Amino acid sequence: MQIHQEENGNIIIKNQYGTITHILPSISVQLHPRKENALLIESKDLRKGIEFLANKRVRINNKSYYDVHSILNVIGKTIELSGTKIPIDTKPKTKEEDPNYVAYLQANTYEKLLAFAKKHHGNTGGKNIQDGKLVEEEFFCQFGTFTIKVALRYHYRLDKPDLIKHIQMWGSTQYVTKPKKVFVYDENDTITGYIYKETFED
Repeated sequence: MQIHQEENGNIIIKNQYGTITHILPSISVQLHPRKENALLIESKDLRKGIEFLANKRVRINNKSYYDVHSILNVIGKTIELSGTKIPIDTKPKTKEEDPNYVAYLQANTYEKLLAFAKKHHGNTGGKNIQDGKLVEEEFFCQFGTFTIKVALRYHYRLDKPDLIKHIQMWGSTQYVTKPKKVFVYDENDTITGYIYKETFED
């Protein structure tokens, strides 16, 4: 038996003589529930599954295999079971071609960039807490063509140290015109809104 995937994603199955027996848009492969050292190919386009013994030569993308577990491993790594193949050419070659970079350039306000960083940040970075208060937060976003770091530094009021005075955004913020978020309170110290300022503004 031979299993081969075409450039268009179709999964071709041939018999031992090289004759095409099936052309399938997608498949699932599993250990045969009743037969030892055998596999079962199923597809919504098949009335019944295709059985094959692993102790007979099985060719997958023109390479031969004999062991059922090796065959499953190779199929899992080399055959796109959904039938959908993403052409390598669609990957951006430069950051200017990367849609994530375009989205980053468009995140030109404090809140837009923060939302972008929160959506795309990885496992690195985190929160810095001192004396029970959050003083800094970092977000690292790594894409195929570029990397950014967005950090927030929390500044607290001198008269009431538990209340945030403003948050300074820094890092990859060159496209943000007002990276300083100032908290506005009423006479009861309830937050009523925010004002965004340049870094050097009071």
